[in-house]
Amino acid sequence: MNEYFGLIERDGKTFTEMLAYKESESKIFGMVRIPKRNQDTFGRDIEGVIARKLTFEDAIRNGSASVMSKQRLKVGAAGSLRAVGPNAAAVRGETPCGT
Repeated sequence: MNEYFGLIERDGKTFTEMLAYKESESKIFGMVRIPKRNQDTFGRDIEGVIARKLTFEDAIRNGSASVMSKQRLKVGAAGSLRAVGPNAAAVRGETPCGT
């Protein structure tokens, strides 16, 4: 859920209250919330990852980015994505997909 242009709401309902979500809820494994961040720092970090065609993990581990940039990516982007990865299911007491 990308909040770049603001919160995802319509007619006073949040995204998870909308009919489109309710109809597909059983098919959704997880959601990644991308909060609006400072475009001069985090925005530039994301642009660099995309321009170099790297994954967030590659940019953090092997990229030429500064220590601060790597930390922002680690906490912001990669951290959000890990929340819906295979280990997230185990944390919730569920069986991960494919097992």
